[in-house]
Amino acid sequence: MNEGLEYRIQRSDRGYAVSGPALGKPSVFDSEAQAIALARHLIAAKSGGGYITGPDGERDFYQGSRHLTQSVSAR
Repeated sequence: MNEGLEYRIQRSDRGYAVSGPALGKPSVFDSEAQAIALARHLIAAKSGGGYITGPDGERDFYQGSRHLTQSVSAR
């Protein structure tokens, strides 16, 4: 498991911004679901999986297209 791969989703006045290692600058979406879909797609490209930290601070681990853990508290 790659502990360093993490994408963060934050609520802003423009929508939901996704930031992470594969993005040069944050990508902004109208809905949280769209933002999560991008982060999951980027994580699926890596065999080791990675984390998505949502706007509520919950940190979840994904590997491929599967959600493997639930509600891992933010550190």
